[in-house]
Amino acid sequence: MKKISILIFTLLISASTLFAQSFGSLSFDFFAEDAKTLPMMTARITAVPQYSFLPGFYDEDWYYQGFNNNSVKLFSLGLAFDMGLADWITAGVKWIPGWTPWSDTSALPGMEVSKIDDLSMGFKIQIVGERAPVGTSILRFAIIPSVTLPLSEDMELDFLRTSVGFYIDIIQSYFFSINLLAEGTAFPTTLEEYYLNFAFEPVFTLPLARGIDLSAGTAVKFLYWDPLYNLGISPNLSIFFKNLVVPMELKLQHTVPLMGRNSYAMQSTSLFVKTYFGQTSRAF
Repeated sequence: MKKISILIFTLLISASTLFAQSFGSLSFDFFAEDAKTLPMMTARITAVPQYSFLPGFYDEDWYYQGFNNNSVKLFSLGLAFDMGLADWITAGVKWIPGWTPWSDTSALPGMEVSKIDDLSMGFKIQIVGERAPVGTSILRFAIIPSVTLPLSEDMELDFLRTSVGFYIDIIQSYFFSINLLAEGTAFPTTLEEYYLNFAFEPVFTLPLARGIDLSAGTAVKFLYWDPLYNLGISPNLSIFFKNLVVPMELKLQHTVPLMGRNSYAMQSTSLFVKTYFGQTSRAF
């Protein structure tokens, strides 16, 4: 039974990097971790080096099964670009994990890892918020329609998928907020296939000095793709330098699975380097 489960799991990984994109980087989020949009003519470039390792998987009975020969290991580099088209509309392109220049699959002989990941494009439309059509400073609500184009090796257009995400930020104060995410993704060519992402993240922010903020959060994430289930957490710490000539934010994040069914137990450590350009004086 264990050998059959490993074989099924290997075939799933070889067929697509979709699982890695969906669960491993869920808190990476499409544009950001919240419902914020960029002011008009403000742009942001995000670079993401990420190290992941896969020591085992969860079988159909929710039990963890470890690989006998160490772990599968991956190192990837990702990029994202987004820009404010209006104060409440942001357009973006995400290529994360992006390119995987190195991998070690000796723990699963015969396993192949695609070096090129898929490309996502979409819009974040803030309906409620500070600069939204419905103005308020205690709540943000944004919708994110997007489409993901298959670029990974051996992918066909059948793997083209569309998503709609809903972000809600409950703003208690400048120092504390709660961010919620619900996202559904479907395959237009096979409407019977879809998956759902949910996330909950409390975020604490502490001003260290003028123009320097330190933030910490822990995202609780759940992925469903029948018969796949996965629950994990992503603690993260970031520092934001707002007064630099080119404002920059550095965020370190580690993703850990807690439980699952028919899914891998992948852990990943990511560094997000975000730089801002254009009308940045209105962005923070």
